[in-house]
Amino acid sequence: LGLRGRISAPVPVLRGVVMASRPTDRAAGIFWIRQADWARYVTLCIDRSNLPASYEKWLYSANKAAQTFARHGWEIVKVEVDLDAFLVWCKRRGLDVDGKARTEYANEVAAAQVRARDHTKH
Repeated sequence: LGLRGRISAPVPVLRGVVMASRPTDRAAGIFWIRQADWARYVTLCIDRSNLPASYEKWLYSANKAAQTFARHGWEIVKVEVDLDAFLVWCKRRGLDVDGKARTEYANEVAAAQVRARDHTKH
């Protein structure tokens, strides 16, 4: 887990949870998997041995990460993942389906969502 900008507290690392590495100012994206997609998701990931053993364990870790970042003043963007769209995104960039790709994807989608939201405010 890594975040852009200044943060006074250490950045938590939770097994199988991907946070955006370069989010927009004070916003962090989490690669968010739906329970119905968990089994397929695990089979697609080349680093599946790094993932929690179950969706429930992953969900617990993801929520814990979100709470930790929120306590430190970060806005959390849950990037609900469409696996097919993610696979196309990976293929276009020549990326393996792994933690690095999940991080980049969460970062890109979260940043776009925050920019779009902030643009409509101005």
